[in-house]
Amino acid sequence: RIKQVMDVAFTECSYRFLRSPNPLSAPHLVLMEEYHQVTLFEPMDLTVFPADCQGLTVDVELKQDILEAELVPFEDGTPLADVLVDRCFLKDFRLMKMPRRDEVQSSVQILAKVMGMSCRRVLAFGTGQFGEGNDDETDDEHPHGSTHPDGPKQPPYCSHLGVTSKKNSRFNKQFSRLLLRIHVQRNSRYYLTNVALILLGVTTLSLVTIAYVPTDFTGRHTIDFTLILTAVAFKLTIAQLIPAVSYLTLLDKYVLACFSILAFLTVYHSAAPYLFGGVDRVMFNGPVGINLDEELFHMTSRETLERLNR
Repeated sequence: RIKQVMDVAFTECSYRFLRSPNPLSAPHLVLMEEYHQVTLFEPMDLTVFPADCQGLTVDVELKQDILEAELVPFEDGTPLADVLVDRCFLKDFRLMKMPRRDEVQSSVQILAKVMGMSCRRVLAFGTGQFGEGNDDETDDEHPHGSTHPDGPKQPPYCSHLGVTSKKNSRFNKQFSRLLLRIHVQRNSRYYLTNVALILLGVTTLSLVTIAYVPTDFTGRHTIDFTLILTAVAFKLTIAQLIPAVSYLTLLDKYVLACFSILAFLTVYHSAAPYLFGGVDRVMFNGPVGINLDEELFHMTSRETLERLNR
């Protein structure tokens, strides 16, 4: 049985009897082959969306008890699980680039050269135990004929053959299982270009209010509220691109930060003249008169003052 199956599209099963040439030394075998085309459900942690990396797990478990049937590795060294990388067409993800086999060992050797220490002493300092590495390791020791000093590239998946725990069984039994974990990384360039970059431009445009004098409330607030409405409309447009989860993702925090900056600038433009400019509003029958302290606003031109007094 396959765990976390959401939809089964195709299933086929076939049996073959393999007769042993010498039944006394080797028993007869029954070869069973099953083909399944299924859609699996995988819970994802989207805390750092859209820069998240996910581990997609395929869990295959036998229905028979470990005493009746068991999954065993191939005698010829054939891998227990394999992924057709050339046929992996992921809509929003790509297979993660895994480090090479000896990349950690290579980093230790470089650190040893910088510190002027031997590789064994660096390993003992970093891990608490002496390593078995050799400073004169050659490319001939790497399998698959790799010529890279850090060894061959690791595949973006790994498999593990084991048994289930008795604590997860109602009948206190163990079953043979095969776990395949595929490491994928989300393509974040689309979200950075179409969401983050546009919101950054909208937020940055709020700085053009510096061109207005501090007492020009109408000009500054016109720009502030126009940008806020633009950001709200853009947020509603991209709502379908952001996953609906019960917690804030990294992109949600970025959008809220942009709104907070726009809101802060709007409040600042309203309160700054009263806090730092010595502006005093005098209410009378008619429009609001604004008296400006010339000593505190020496940068303001006299023509602007006369226009405001009128």
